[in-house]
Amino acid sequence: MSPRPKEESPSGFIKRIKKEMRGKGISLRTLAAEAGMDPATLSRILSGKQGIPTDEAIIELAKALELDPSELLSEAGRISQDRHDMKLLLRTSSKLTPDEVKKVLKLAKQLAQQRSSRKGKK
Repeated sequence: MSPRPKEESPSGFIKRIKKEMRGKGISLRTLAAEAGMDPATLSRILSGKQGIPTDEAIIELAKALELDPSELLSEAGRISQDRHDMKLLLRTSSKLTPDEVKKVLKLAKQLAQQRSSRKGKK
């Protein structure tokens, strides 16, 4: 028996990916390849046997499906629909190289840690 996923994929997330695949005539194998994922992993996600992938994987899926990454991240429950700044950041990041995205993520984590440490000192 396989272990239960830590965080189940929301049905809206799964339905959205499947809808986009059908609408664009993209097979599971093609989508997985374009998103840099293993087809078996994508299959488990879409069948609900595996939890939500990483934010980075969701962004790559969105790019492969020609979607705004914030839409798919929202469907996955990762960001709220009204976070305009996050949407702008995600749209902008889709134009970056993988190395540039890693640098942005590193900076964001550093800023979050600084904020946390400032709150702890008050």
